[in-house]
Amino acid sequence: MPKIILEFDGFEEAKEARIAMDAQKWKDAVLEFDQELRTVTKYGASLINRNMEASKEETEMAVYLRDRLREILFDEGLTME
Repeated sequence: MPKIILEFDGFEEAKEARIAMDAQKWKDAVLEFDQELRTVTKYGASLINRNMEASKEETEMAVYLRDRLREILFDEGLTME
């Protein structure tokens, strides 16, 4: 199995080291957000009031946000896979 080694020297690079170590957490958070929006678009479940159906406006916003999220990821050369 191939290995990738990241080296960071000193206190000045601590921020970059933290970003590298937290990459999976960021991906998980984005995936979770996308799945919440999917719940609205696919099943019509409201995020605002969990016991009700999503309004037309909420559904339209969820579609827009999912599309926009994917555009941003694409522009950065990232995917959710």
